[in-house]
Amino acid sequence: MTHELKILSKYFDAILSRKKTFEVRFDDRNYKENDKLLLREIDEINYDYTGREVCVGVSYVLRGDYCKVGYCIMGIQLSPMPVEYEADGYDDEGHLIYDKAYCPCCRQEYEVDYDNHDNYCRNCGQKLSWNVAYLPELLTEENNEN
Repeated sequence: MTHELKILSKYFDAILSRKKTFEVRFDDRNYKENDKLLLREIDEINYDYTGREVCVGVSYVLRGDYCKVGYCIMGIQLSPMPVEYEADGYDDEGHLIYDKAYCPCCRQEYEVDYDNHDNYCRNCGQKLSWNVAYLPELLTEENNEN
């Protein structure tokens, strides 16, 4: 299950830098191991969404003795988020050409054919998935070649 939650900028940045590997929350959602938390950053002045988000996996949930009543502590790990591909033209057979990709967290632009496909965004640190399953036209083209 994926839980969408707000998070203040200072905590959001600490997660991206891998300094913060836990999340303390009011235990009103029955959090479990293997759940995902989609953390949407809010600024600390106006409490407006900034547009940045990060997905983390829940690796452990602690309830009881060491927790304030009604709260839980979750161990978290950055989960990969799929890059967002953009096509800007067609090849000679009319297939879309995907030559740009964007980090889903900070919108850092990557040239698909030229940049290294790092597992983490070089700008914000979000773990990235470069799976071509998000490109149905490419899968169709690959299947036609076999």
